[in-house]
Amino acid sequence: MFKLVVARGLRWAAALTLPGLLGLLGACAMHVAKPEVFGKTVTVGVDNSGQVLTLGVDQELVVKLESDANRDYAWVPATPAVGVLVPVGRPGFEREGLDTNTFGGAGFDIFRYRPSGPGEQTLQYEYRRGRERLPATPRTVVFNVTVR
Repeated sequence: MFKLVVARGLRWAAALTLPGLLGLLGACAMHVAKPEVFGKTVTVGVDNSGQVLTLGVDQELVVKLESDANRDYAWVPATPAVGVLVPVGRPGFEREGLDTNTFGGAGFDIFRYRPSGPGEQTLQYEYRRGRERLPATPRTVVFNVTVR
């Protein structure tokens, strides 16, 4: 009789665990990274790739992509900078932290844009070495931006 109770208990636990596990997996699959908004600045990264981003005409878009300068790789715009979004200054590089100020260390390639008016534009970046025309293993991110 003890074995029967244990077996029933295990079936019940397995039945309870399976829906819980499926629910947890479904929640993880549905997680969508949201852009960071600080005042009038919207910051996006690799996790936001493929999303439609909506900006107001008074907001600035900052694209912050993880990079490892030590390997001579960098994010390079693959689409022309012509459209609704106007580049602000030159692209830059920001260290991962203040205490990691080593030459060629990890950090972020930074691109800043200001809307020139309402409309839509797609921004695409490729992670490659500066001298390569086509990377051996292309790593790309795409942002679809709508300005209202």
